[in-house]
Formats: sequence, C-alpha cells, structure tokens
Amino acid sequence: MRSPPPRHAFAVLLSLATGAQLALWGGACGQPAPSNPFPFDGGSGGGAGAGGGDGAGGSFDAGTDADPTLGGPCSVDSQCDDGHDCTFDACDTALLRCRFTPDDSQCQNGQFCDGIERCDNKLGCRAGEPVSCSDGNACTINSCDESRDSCLSQPRDADEDGDPDDHCGGGDCDDNDPLVSSLETEICANQKDDNCDGSSDESNCGAPQYDTCLTAFSLPQPGSYAFNTAAAKLDYSSSCTVEPAQAARELVTAVLLAPGVPRDVQLTATSPFADVSLALMGQCAQASSQLACAGGYAHPGGGRVSKVRVRGVGDSNQAVAIANYLTTATASDVTLRYEVLPASSKPSNETCGSAVVLLPSQPTSASIVDAATDVALGCGAATGELLYRFTLTEARDVNLFAASADGDGLPVISLRDSGCALPGDEITCNVGAAAHIFRHALPAGDYYVAVAATAPTDVSVTLELSPPTAPPADETCTGAPTLT
Repeated sequence: MRSPPPRHAFAVLLSLATGAQLALWGGACGQPAPSNPFPFDGGSGGGAGAGGGDGAGGSFDAGTDADPTLGGPCSVDSQCDDGHDCTFDACDTALLRCRFTPDDSQCQNGQFCDGIERCDNKLGCRAGEPVSCSDGNACTINSCDESRDSCLSQPRDADEDGDPDDHCGGGDCDDNDPLVSSLETEICANQKDDNCDGSSDESNCGAPQYDTCLTAFSLPQPGSYAFNTAAAKLDYSSSCTVEPAQAARELVTAVLLAPGVPRDVQLTATSPFADVSLALMGQCAQASSQLACAGGYAHPGGGRVSKVRVRGVGDSNQAVAIANYLTTATASDVTLRYEVLPASSKPSNETCGSAVVLLPSQPTSASIVDAATDVALGCGAATGELLYRFTLTEARDVNLFAASADGDGLPVISLRDSGCALPGDEITCNVGAAAHIFRHALPAGDYYVAVAATAPTDVSVTLELSPPTAPPADETCTGAPTLT
C-alpha cells in the first residue's frame, strides 16, 4: 500500500483538481461559490446536525474519539452550514474540513431562573438546567426571583400570615391557619389560642365588632372614623380583593341617607401597612347588589388607600341604606373617611373620541375615582384616565399643571399628539404632587391631554398658553454641548 502523499503535495493536487472544475464551471468572477468537490457520506452519526448548504459539509461523526466540532470536507466557508444558528460555521483550511464552533451566547433567553442555555453541535440550542435554590433547610422556603436574578430564602410561613412557624424560631403555633399567630389578638369565646400564648379565651380577649350585617357600624354623619380589624373575619364576598387574601379581615359599616335629593356617597379607607378594599352594597350580604368596589393603592404618604364612590343615590320619599364592606389583608388599624357630595354623573370623556375641550387658564376638575383605562401612559399611572383636548392655531408655549384635591394619589398627566391613543402618540408625561409639563413652541395642531393618578383622587388640571419661545440648543442630543 502506498503511503499517503505529503500535505503540500495533496494541496497541489487539490488546487489542480479545483482549478479544473472551475474551468468546467466557467470560473468567472461573481459566480456562486462552488459546491463541495468532495462528496462525503457522514453516516448516521452526522445526520442530526446536517441541514444546510448542499449537505456535503454537514456534521460528521467518526466515532467516540472524533472532534465533535468537525464536519465534512470543504474548500471554502460557504460549503459549511450545519443548519444551527448558534454555531460559527467555517472551513478549517489546515484540515480542509468544516468546523462548527458552538457559541452558547447565541442561545441565551435573558431569563435567570431557567438556567444557562447551551449550544449543542448536533441539536442546536438546548434548554439550560433550572437554577436550584434549595438550601437543604426544612425551615426555609426558597424561590428563584427573576426580577433580582437571585435566589430568595424566607422563613417557613405556610399560611403567609407574617409569623414564621414556631418549630422554626417563629411564633406561629398553627402555621396552617392564617388567623392564628403570635401577632394576633385573642378572640373571645371561640375556643382557640388565637395569639399563641398557650391559653384560649383569656380575660383580656377581644370580641369582634361590626363583623357582620347584624352588627354593622352605622356612620352617623360625614367625617372620619377609626377602626381596627384585629378580631374580624371575612364573612362576605365582593369583586374587590386584597393581597395577600389568606388572612383577610372584614368590617361592615352602613350609610343611611335621609329622604331628599340624590347625592354622591364617597368612602376613603387608609391603612398604615395592610392592603385595603371597599365595596358598597345595595343590600348587605347579597353579592349581586354591589354598587361600587375598589381595591387598594399605594398612598403618597405611605401605607395603602382605597376610594369608592356611588353617584346620584337618594330618594325624596324614603331613607336609603347602603352597606359597606371594609376589608384589610391582615389585622390593622384603618381610618374611614365618609363624604356626602353633590350628585354627579360618571365622566363621559373616557376615550379620545369623547375628549372634553380644555380651555386655557380655566382649572378643570377630573374625577379619577372610577375611570377606565383606555390609552397607554408612560408615567406609571395605577388608575384609569380621562381625556381632554385643545387646538393650537399657531405655535405656542404650552404649560400643563395638575394637582390632587385630597392628596390620596399623585396626578399623572400625558400630553399627546393628534393620534391620541397609542404609546407612540405620547409627546411627554409627568407624575408628581404638582405635576407639570412644559413644551417650547408647540406647533399648530390638535392635541390631547390624558389625566390619571397613582391612586383614586380628584385632580385639578390647568392649561396655560403663551407666545412661543425657542428651545435651548441643549434640549436635544444633537445640540448637546461638550462637557469639560
């Protein structure tokens, strides 16, 4: 048997053979790259990865000791394509074989908790091994937090009442009951150790007040009232929820309107830390009689706030009673503000098509209490919004001001172009206790203003117009001066 020729001789033969084929194909500049002149059957081991080009430069498996990055013969890079986007495909000019180099970075999905994705030469991108957050401690609950790209470890609190299991250093003597823990108040006559002090129904226990429709607290007149939900239970259902709901408590209050003209009834509940909700019912204990309902929002001063309004209620011939479910997520102090306001209708300017004209220098009140969400705002509004519009016949400087009438939420204002509704139609937005938007020399045209808030509130909005002024050169990136 003849020994194989030296590498340089093989290269000469390759050059002559390739040149002869190029002559047969025309060999003109600009022609497509030649197909692989070395037909090769990679065998069944290479079939999983072959899928691109003419097939001749696909994956090749020559056994367990073979280099997994090598494929079939080649003379140019264009003959090498294994059909996988995560590999770098090139012709190894030293070996005259295709080389498929995996690149794991091409497979990453940007998620931490599902692990690091890998590029497989034969199969392409493969799922990673999910991150294991177990610490082997039965007294901790471990989870993967995608928002922080890290594992979280918390004391075992199966009922999520805020007090860890007493077997793990906490004070909860019944970690299956969210109404029992060392943070609770002992409740009278229920034969249960509510506060985990080893005794039941001791003399300093508390009796639930205003816990049902039969024991509801009747609000005597408009004003503010203080309650504590410690001994209450969740007895009734509404469409509003609190988070977490496992240990929710509920009180029942009642509004009694004397005979007379229709009025608006508004209730506002604030809690220093627990989530809170309100539901006004036409008939206590009947879920189908719900008149209005609102969940909790972050209060600008801290804690949580819920505000609910029922409009135009009253009867000239008889008194009207309205029940209210006041619910907190855990036992908490809560303040309830009761207001009787002049009768009003729900605002109609919910959409761009029904926007109300905003007149310059005339403050306008926007009731952001029961508004729906119709347009996309960029400043983090938590409520729905109301829409206003104005027209400029010539370029003007534009100022928009917004302030909350009660301080229960921060106003959000959005200046929008004639398109109005889509995210790209927003020119700018602002949120704050004294929200303000200013634009130099806004061109003539039609504009819209969306008014929302971080929590239900009444917002006063004012539009001010003045002669146009030129914007400073450094207002945009193209005019930015050099910072030395």
